[in-house]
Amino acid sequence: MIRISLVTLYVFTLSMVMINTGFSYINVTGTAGVPPALITKVQSEFLKYQSQSDLARGIANASAYSAHAVSQRGYLGFDSFAITMGGMIGFQPSSTSVDFYNHFGNELRDRGDAEMGVVVNVPTIQVSWHATPIMNSLYIGIRFGYIDYAYNNWQFNVLTLGLPVSYQLVDYTHIASGNILWRGLSINSGVFYQSNKIKYYFNQDQVSDATYSVEPAFTITAEATLWIIPFEITTGIRFLWVFNISAGAGIDFVFGISRLTYDGDPIVYLSGNPFGKLIITGEEPGKTPKAFMPKLVASVGFNFDIIILDVPFAYYYLDRGFSVGITVGFLW
Repeated sequence: MIRISLVTLYVFTLSMVMINTGFSYINVTGTAGVPPALITKVQSEFLKYQSQSDLARGIANASAYSAHAVSQRGYLGFDSFAITMGGMIGFQPSSTSVDFYNHFGNELRDRGDAEMGVVVNVPTIQVSWHATPIMNSLYIGIRFGYIDYAYNNWQFNVLTLGLPVSYQLVDYTHIASGNILWRGLSINSGVFYQSNKIKYYFNQDQVSDATYSVEPAFTITAEATLWIIPFEITTGIRFLWVFNISAGAGIDFVFGISRLTYDGDPIVYLSGNPFGKLIITGEEPGKTPKAFMPKLVASVGFNFDIIILDVPFAYYYLDRGFSVGITVGFLW
């Protein structure tokens, strides 16, 4: 009885410390019969996950990076309309490794918290109009994207809405008898709304004692609501009539919030047989993404008459984040 009371006091005190310090908290309880000592042991294993503000921010950053799917920044100059389709993936790596997302769980187990995330934004469509009745060099568009997709330990639910606006600051010019088309200079901006719910199924190492064992797996759910206002200056070249490259620089102004929640009910085994369950719940209070995101942008593609195929890329050099996508479309 004294041992159980001390265990209960320990868990209560631990929870109060977590709440009162403003950290996130992951609370562990159990169904009837699960020994308090096992619950306490699992709770102590979760101490390093009790504050994951960097993870919340990393996923929000990746969400902002992915909002620039199907951009038409390298193909202004069309006469009337443009329709582009495709998608983009935003990456906020915790290191310089390109495939960090394959080791996402290991990073969390090793570090407890890290500014990292990946967000998939496919499919997305954009329709743009060359707004000559308003201003000859003005292009106005509307963008929509939605995905509900599961991959390995990930599940993505992402909604994108946008109103892109571009202005041809310096008009395009033909060079070398028309073999090269310099696309001039353009300013790209607009406003974009991004809402996402990203789930990651996380497996913690097994916890056991003489008779009981459990693999305390749980789901980390990241919810973010963001508004992104980009400002870019870009240029481009089309050569040999079909090859197109573009490059530029800019900054994203980002407003919004991101939060994490945790839930799971892993099975507890007694001498190898199912006995009961742990109940894992918790949350990381709302965190804001980086407000200012300077970037370099580029793309490589093909322009076959009215058809375009493009691979856009952006590098957010202050945070080592990046995005890459694919775009197909029609200009006329």
